[in-house]
Amino acid sequence: MGIDDSFFKKSVGKRVRDLRLSMGLSKVAFAKLIGISSQYLGRVEDGVTMLTIMKVVNICEVADVSLDFLIYGRDLRTSFSKFEREFANISIEQIEAASDIVIQMRKFLKVIDANGSSLKLCDCDDEWVDNKFFKKWY
Repeated sequence: MGIDDSFFKKSVGKRVRDLRLSMGLSKVAFAKLIGISSQYLGRVEDGVTMLTIMKVVNICEVADVSLDFLIYGRDLRTSFSKFEREFANISIEQIEAASDIVIQMRKFLKVIDANGSSLKLCDCDDEWVDNKFFKKWY
């Protein structure tokens, strides 16, 4: 099961357009900043074509957003801010203890295998990371 190419292009294109507009830039000005033509930028924003990885990186640098945000729409700055608020009054010792607990939990996590019919104990090795269910968490 892969990513729907058309949906992906349209999603990234919409985020590119939203970023450009939030910066108050025309297509011409934004395209010049990232090193492409305004016509090409228009096709990207419309979800017709995709940018090269270097142009994606350029957009991230110009707009001060993460690759994760541009590609998947996840704003890590919000996540980190929430994390900082939650842990602002916790001591280093408490954080280390919580980290140890998480490590131990990962070692003994029960995971439903690919066909969903059986449980298996999972350790924190490559096999665990390859499990589709946990990829987004590891």
